[in-house]
Amino acid sequence: MPQHARRSALDLLRRPAGRLFVSALICAGAAASATTFFAIARADEPVAATTAAPSATAPATTSPATATSAPTVSPEASAWLDKIEAKAATIRTLECKLRYDRTQGLLKDTQARFGSLTYRTGPVPGFAVHFDRLYVDGRNERSNRWYIYDGTWLVEKLEDQKQFFKRQIVPPDAPADRRDPLALGEGPFAVPVTMNKQRVLRRYQVELVPPVALPASADPAKGELANSVHIRMVPHDQDSASFQEIDIWYDRESLLPVKVRSLNDSKTESVIQLREPQVNQPIESGVFDTSLPKGEGWRTEVTPWEKGH
Repeated sequence: MPQHARRSALDLLRRPAGRLFVSALICAGAAASATTFFAIARADEPVAATTAAPSATAPATTSPATATSAPTVSPEASAWLDKIEAKAATIRTLECKLRYDRTQGLLKDTQARFGSLTYRTGPVPGFAVHFDRLYVDGRNERSNRWYIYDGTWLVEKLEDQKQFFKRQIVPPDAPADRRDPLALGEGPFAVPVTMNKQRVLRRYQVELVPPVALPASADPAKGELANSVHIRMVPHDQDSASFQEIDIWYDRESLLPVKVRSLNDSKTESVIQLREPQVNQPIESGVFDTSLPKGEGWRTEVTPWEKGH
């Protein structure tokens, strides 16, 4: 994996903790892969209030937020955000199978990674993603790639290549509410296990997308999901955002995210699917271990936190 590719992604995390809620997932490129995490809002920003749609009979619409007006969201969308936020507040742990599809906009190169996600909400949040299979160019390849965040340190562990990269992405004294690794992000994609409605509306234009009927043979990665609520989020500030839109499908009964689609400014599409979720179950000890690997032959790199980066 090229050194500059890994650093360009991980360096996005080296920001003052007072500005970031850390969120997560994996960005896997054709020639290289890197872990990218993004933030939903500055911790010190004021939050705008929400307003209802102009009338009960008019189509649900949203309008960009400005410095002098609050964002507009339809009553139905607002109600779903309330439900999702309430559900998210009850989640302590989440384990699920994971599929990540990525299609580069210009090259139309597509690859899919398969694995698992383990997540804890706190008091110090953390996650572990393990990819054990890669599908590219019509063939399956084995993989043994880990991305682990323990609340302070982020690790990229490539067991097949015996490479281990560890970077301190928040200072050790950062409060717990500044360390959430899976909040909605400003980057190309996110896994929204956590939800803060007011911050979402502060950052995004939010709308419900009507379901589209598809044949049973349709690929779930490319279409609607049965029994789901489809929410689309478009950044108010398109100039500074690194993506154009995020689509999230939530299961109507469990209120858990089941699919996330994002489109970035280079037309690269990412689709993340979460399957067979297990909520609030005990997590095996050692899952979030970011200590250096034992044994010979490992290439390791450890980068401590640097103030101002």
